[in-house]
Amino acid sequence: MASSYYARNGYHYDTSSSASSRDPNDDFDSAYTATEGTLDSPIYSPPPILPSALPLSIERIGAGSISSVWSSQHPSLSKFVIKREDVPGQGSLENEFATNQHVVAALVQYGNQVSAPKFSIPISFHYFAAGENVSDLLIPRFPPLYGDCNSLVSEKIPGWSFFARYELVETFVPPGIQDTVRNDSRNQHCLVRPYLGRRKTDLEDPSTRGEVGPHLLPPPRFFTLRNMVLHVDQFEMLDLEVTRYTVAMAEALAFLLWSARIDAEGVEFVLAHPRPFGNFVSLQPEAEIIHSNRMGDHVLWVLDFDRCRRLSMDARGVIHAAECFLRNDPYFPRPRRENVRDQTLWSIFRDRFLFESERILADENDLVRELPWLFMKRISDEVLRRSQQPTLTEMRYPRMNGTAH
Repeated sequence: MASSYYARNGYHYDTSSSASSRDPNDDFDSAYTATEGTLDSPIYSPPPILPSALPLSIERIGAGSISSVWSSQHPSLSKFVIKREDVPGQGSLENEFATNQHVVAALVQYGNQVSAPKFSIPISFHYFAAGENVSDLLIPRFPPLYGDCNSLVSEKIPGWSFFARYELVETFVPPGIQDTVRNDSRNQHCLVRPYLGRRKTDLEDPSTRGEVGPHLLPPPRFFTLRNMVLHVDQFEMLDLEVTRYTVAMAEALAFLLWSARIDAEGVEFVLAHPRPFGNFVSLQPEAEIIHSNRMGDHVLWVLDFDRCRRLSMDARGVIHAAECFLRNDPYFPRPRRENVRDQTLWSIFRDRFLFESERILADENDLVRELPWLFMKRISDEVLRRSQQPTLTEMRYPRMNGTAH
């Protein structure tokens, strides 16, 4: 059980040959064994939180298709979030907890090799399985109809400041609803998802393959800053240097694949304020801070490991990782784009990824050192193959698209 792997006991995950010979599709809670005393000190200091210290009620600050995220302004919980596994079987918080511990341990060692990583990882502290005694203390805090389920207590990523949120509202929110968005207290939990692989204008172009754009939708009457998407052209509107985020994303992906050795399936990336000074004294190195006159200081955060699996260091593993890359949301630049600036971003991303991968894998054999190149080639080839397939519109109306014979 992942719940027995608390890092407060100084555990980390054994990546020796005995562990690496396991099925790459295994969850981390079963594919890795906890070994004690392999680090000089624990991954982090235990958080000062007990279930009995939780406030009487908490609020939902985020939700996905299979889980929801909860927190409170109460001092006992303001630095934490509780993630609920609302739809069992679609993801695994137990696996997310175990994978997070493994990735944080890998980041500790990675931090000894670089001056400052270009990303942070929120720490998961406790996994509570449904039916454990602690459920009696958690369930009353949730609204009615939210019953017992697996839960995960993790570090809360700091939301953007009022100053930064004001910039986002002024720049992107329709004028008619700006006051409503500014006054919505829920937007204080603002996180930004960087979509470097897609432009906002892509969604407005009916000819874009595989996209259904807002040209088919009425003007929005509702706008939220929580989990807000920022497309690559919107970075430019905020005077943010897209190249810097491209480099950070490339190094983060190289770390996940070759240092942590996970497939990065479903991993998410957000931009937010840095970890507050003094929070959770740990060996995790602090991320390189990005400075912006309009948005303030912020960093790249990497989170959501519930679907990740261990990556096998061979061609099969790389092909699988490339599929995960293309299935995920468009956080990373994409190859073979028509926009010249997007082509430049892909070149920067690819070159930095290969550079960082080569550094990480410098002590490996020749076959392993070739894997990053195979990974990039697989992505490019697959994007080309998909671009040559007819779109749904072309299949439905072949005469209109010149494809009839």
